[in-house]
Amino acid sequence: MRQGCILSPFLFLIVIDFVLRKTAEGHDFGIMWGQKKLADLDFADDLALFCHTQQALQDMTDRLHLFGKKVGLRISGEKTKAMTVVNQTSSPITLEGQNIEKVEVDTRQVPVFRHLTI
Repeated sequence: MRQGCILSPFLFLIVIDFVLRKTAEGHDFGIMWGQKKLADLDFADDLALFCHTQQALQDMTDRLHLFGKKVGLRISGEKTKAMTVVNQTSSPITLEGQNIEKVEVDTRQVPVFRHLTI
């Protein structure tokens, strides 16, 4: 495929969907969202991973990196952030031995989380 080909975005979506499915396969990643489990949200090449524990998030990040590499995708450590909603003092999430920048959210300052329902 050449850059600018009309099929490129469609093929990218197929590949990223495959990688995310392989990442979650056989694991209980994610958070409860209504009656279903939500493990990730993605828009184009931006991804958000959801886990209840730091260890699960580290495992999910490692698996995403592993399966992404197998199809030629690379996670940008410079652009990646780890966000916690509950104040936790724990070791950082790492990617290829590098610490991922941690961003904390103080839920007392955000009284309502709004979301789009489709």
